[in-house]
Amino acid sequence: MSNLYQLAQSLKDKFEPNRVVLEPYLNRKDFLSQSIIPSDILVYSGSGASLKTNKGVLIDFASMTVNCILGQNDPWVNANIIAYLNSERPSFLTTRLGSECYFGVAKRILGLTSFSDGVINHRQCNGTDVNELAIFAAYYYRKKGRDTLVSFKNSYHGQSLTAYLMSGLQRKHQFLINESPVVFLDYPSHAEDIDKDIPLTQKDMEILDVLKTLKDKAFAVIMEPIQVNNGVNTPSKFFMLELKNLCQKFGIALIFDEVQTGFGWLGTVTAGQRYGLKPNLMAMSKAITAGNGPLAVLISDKKYQNIPDGTAAKTNGADIRSLVAANAVMDRLVGIPESEIPTTVSEKLYKELREGLLISIPKKGEKLLERLQALKEEMPNLIGRIKGDRLIRGIEILGKKGIDSNLIKEIQFKLMESGVLVRHCASTLIFKTPAVITEKELDRGFEIIKKTLFKYK
Repeated sequence: MSNLYQLAQSLKDKFEPNRVVLEPYLNRKDFLSQSIIPSDILVYSGSGASLKTNKGVLIDFASMTVNCILGQNDPWVNANIIAYLNSERPSFLTTRLGSECYFGVAKRILGLTSFSDGVINHRQCNGTDVNELAIFAAYYYRKKGRDTLVSFKNSYHGQSLTAYLMSGLQRKHQFLINESPVVFLDYPSHAEDIDKDIPLTQKDMEILDVLKTLKDKAFAVIMEPIQVNNGVNTPSKFFMLELKNLCQKFGIALIFDEVQTGFGWLGTVTAGQRYGLKPNLMAMSKAITAGNGPLAVLISDKKYQNIPDGTAAKTNGADIRSLVAANAVMDRLVGIPESEIPTTVSEKLYKELREGLLISIPKKGEKLLERLQALKEEMPNLIGRIKGDRLIRGIEILGKKGIDSNLIKEIQFKLMESGVLVRHCASTLIFKTPAVITEKELDRGFEIIKKTLFKYK
C-alpha cells in the first residue's frame, strides 16, 4: 500500500472540477427517475458551507439535507479517511468479523450519547432502517397483550412500508396494510425556548391524558424531539420530562428518532441531552459521518440487547470507511487531546480540535436567531413565528390569508437560484446550518435572504 498515495496523485486530474462533463446533462435528464431529477444548478466543488456551481457560489443553510454538520470536504475527516485507505487495514468486513474500528466507534458513540451502560447496533445504513429496528426491538420485548405503537401527527420516520405506518406525514403511502396498530397523538405545543420553564399547556395535558388511556395497550412511543418536517415544532422541557415519566411508569418503551437532531446542531450530541433526559431507545443516522458514507445506529438500554437474527444487520451497515469518518466527526465535535493533534494543521483547525465544535454551537445559534429576528422585525407581515433551537430553526412565511405553502415553495426556489440553500416544509422555511459556517458566509447568506424576501414584503 506504500504506493497508494502516489497512485492517487496520478489520478487527481480525473476528479478536478469540470463543467464540460456536467453541462451536457442540463438538457437531457430523461434517463433519471422523475423523483430524483436535480435542478439546473450543477456543483463543481465545495468547502465548508460554500459550493461553487454553474450559477455562482451557493451557501448551504440546510446542511445538504443529509445532515453535513461539517459542511463540504472537512480537512480532518478527509485526512483520516485518506490515512486509513493508505494503511493495510481491512476495507470491508462481514458481520462475523470484528476490527479495532468496529469496536472503538461503537464504544465511543455509547459514551458520547449518555448510554455508556447501554448497547449499540451500528449495522444499519440509514434512518429508515434504524427506526424500523427500534420498533422491532421494542415490540420483541413488549409486555404480553401490548400491540399498539404510539406516534405523533405529522411525524416523519423514513420511506419504507414500516416507516409509512408510523409517520403521520406518510400515511398516504400506506397501501399494503389496511389496519395499522398505530395511534397518532397531536404534537405538543411549540415552546419558544427550551431553556425556559414553560408549564404544560392545555393541549399538552390532553395529549398526555390520551397516552394514559393506552397504558395497557401501548408497547412504545416513537417521537422526533424536534419535528423538523412539521414546521420545526419544539416541545417544552416539561412536556418531554412528563412524557418520559409516564412511559417509565407504564412500562412503555420511549424511542427518540434523532436522525434530524442528533450529532451537534443543538450543542449536544443528542437532543435528549439538550432536554436533560434519556429515552429507552434512540435512532441516529446521517450526521454521524457528516455525509461521508452510510451509517445508522440504534442505541438502547441493555434490556434490548438480544434482537433476533435476520433483523439487525445490513450488508453495507458499519462500512469500515463510514466508521473511520464517524470517528473523525466525533473528534471534531468533542475535541481530542493536544498530543494527538498534528503540528501541520492550520491554527484554526488546531483550536477547533482542541476545544471541539460543540462548545461553539450555543453562540452560533444566538447569532442565527438574531439575524432571523432582525428579518422578522423588518418584515412582520411576511414572517410569522421563529421556531426551533440553536442551529435548527424555522420561520413561518405568511401570505395574505395566513401561512402560504405555495409562497414558501416559491421563496425556497428563488433563494436557491440566488445563492442560498434552505429547506421548506408545508408552513416553514427551515434553516440548519453546518457547525463550521463562517461569519462571512452567514452575512452573505442573509444579505441574499433579505434581498429575496423583500420582494415579497
